[in-house]
Amino acid sequence: EFGTKSLNAQNAGAVAVIIVNNIPGAPVAMGAGVDGATVTIPVVMVGQDDGAAIRAELDAGTPVVAFLGAINGFYEYSL
Repeated sequence: EFGTKSLNAQNAGAVAVIIVNNIPGAPVAMGAGVDGATVTIPVVMVGQDDGAAIRAELDAGTPVVAFLGAINGFYEYSL
């Protein structure tokens, strides 16, 4: 369950979770499952292609910074 995966990450010290869809296409709705109510960190799902791009950067040793939430006006061209 997505909630259990997220709780495990949280308990290991994660400050957020990015779940990558394991099939091509858009991300899917994530159910909280049994443990979802105890997760207090942000959790987001990205599509397989975006997950592969993130993984490639990490494998190359490039730091990856992700903003989860509203960042209106943070960047010059934010929508």
